[in-house]
Amino acid sequence: MNAGINAAGAQHHRASDIIRELSGGSLRANLTDLSTVAGELVDNALRYSRQGTPINVRAWSDGTKVHFTVTDTGRGMTELQLEQIAAVQRLEGNLRVQQDLGFGLVLVHRLILNLGGRLQIKSEAGKGCTCHISLPVATA
Repeated sequence: MNAGINAAGAQHHRASDIIRELSGGSLRANLTDLSTVAGELVDNALRYSRQGTPINVRAWSDGTKVHFTVTDTGRGMTELQLEQIAAVQRLEGNLRVQQDLGFGLVLVHRLILNLGGRLQIKSEAGKGCTCHISLPVATA
C-alpha cells in the first residue's frame, strides 16, 4: 500500500499533506493490487483537495477484516456522482463509465470485489470525501 500512497504524493508534490496511521492484519492479496487501490484513492483525494490540506490515510484490523480509509476535505461529490458510482458498483462495472466519474474508482471497486472486500464512499459536495475499504483477513 505504501508504494501507491508514496507515488500519488510524489505525483502531486504533496507528500507532506498525507497523514498516515497504518496498522493492520494479514491479507491474501496481491501487493500490486493493494498498492493500486491505495494509490488511486490517495490520488483522487489529492487531485480534488487544495494543497496544504491534510489527506488522512488509515488502516487497521478488527480481527476479521482489515479496514482502509482515505479522507479529504476537498470538493467532495454530489448526490448524482455518488449515484453514478453506486450504479457502476451494482452492475459490477458493466455500465459505461461516465467521463466525470473516471476510471480510478471503477478500477478500485473491481479490485476490491476480486479480493472479497467492500468499498463504501461517503461524501458531501464542498466538504470532502471518505472512501472506506474492508477486506477479509487471511485465515490459516
